[in-house]
Amino acid sequence: MLWHQETGPILTASMNEYQLIEANNMQPDTDPLSMPLTPRIELRLGKALYMNISDQSAKIEVENTNDLITVKTQSKLVNGNQQSPPLGEINCRVNYLFSDRKVTIQFWFDKTAHSAEAKIILPVISKSGEKISLDSNSIDIDKQLSNLKITSNRKIDQLPTTTGRLFNFVPGLEAIPLGINHNDAEVTIEVV
Repeated sequence: MLWHQETGPILTASMNEYQLIEANNMQPDTDPLSMPLTPRIELRLGKALYMNISDQSAKIEVENTNDLITVKTQSKLVNGNQQSPPLGEINCRVNYLFSDRKVTIQFWFDKTAHSAEAKIILPVISKSGEKISLDSNSIDIDKQLSNLKITSNRKIDQLPTTTGRLFNFVPGLEAIPLGINHNDAEVTIEVV
């Protein structure tokens, strides 16, 4: 979870696929546009979904230099059974650079025959009622104590939702799902 004392949660992980593990204690998710809240690279081919966050053989490396913590990840787009798309492996890298008041996330994946369908997904935690302003390369979210500014070197799209926000039962938060239709992008998140 990426959390700031002035904004609360900003990014979080969730189940890759919502499952009623305790069916008597869990609500079914009937939203046709429901999705995981974990930032990711994904490829949807019909009903098949391949995500870098599903790769159980992903590699993570952490560096701490001066006032910057860098987390580097290497993974592949795979489905829940660890299978690559039919046309072969798609390698991915996601790097997280943490400094005092901002986080930069660098996304990259192989260009393949599926590049047009693959996208970068960034669900940003934002409860209903928080005002947002979106232009082609940035989004501003008016939080209670501070504003959250998210910028990218690529065009950012707000993905469709049923009610204006996406709700995920695990962890029980609302989000604005953002998408980037490019094989590489750099996203900066700042509390301003």
